[in-house]
Amino acid sequence: MGSIRHKPSRSFTLFITFVLLTGGVQLAAAFRASCVKVDITPEGPVWMHNFGKRQSTGVLHSIYHRVVAMDDGNTEFYLVSSDLIGFSAGFYDSFCERLENETGIRPEQLWWTFTHTHAGPSVAKPLSSGLKPN
Repeated sequence: MGSIRHKPSRSFTLFITFVLLTGGVQLAAAFRASCVKVDITPEGPVWMHNFGKRQSTGVLHSIYHRVVAMDDGNTEFYLVSSDLIGFSAGFYDSFCERLENETGIRPEQLWWTFTHTHAGPSVAKPLSSGLKPN
């Protein structure tokens, strides 16, 4: 009987890549990591993504940003996963510029991915307040 093979998750693959690129074992004493889950569920009706001209009528499940911050003593890296379908390159560029100006975190220190939910709000223009979509 054959064995079942599982594909490693993106976050696991990223973590292993990060450890290998930073020297892993030698930096184990200096390596720090933290994670946070931030509720980004809109408070009122919002335009839904890919549903034509349709607005939400309520909340069935909350949506979140999940952020993992890693620091090996030399480099900080941030992995973000958002319960959104995605957003435009212009939105991302605007966000990265603001993030670097306000925190010093450069775009190459950030990997932002999405759960690709079609039930999430449309994010079409630059952020106006923190990480919460308009």
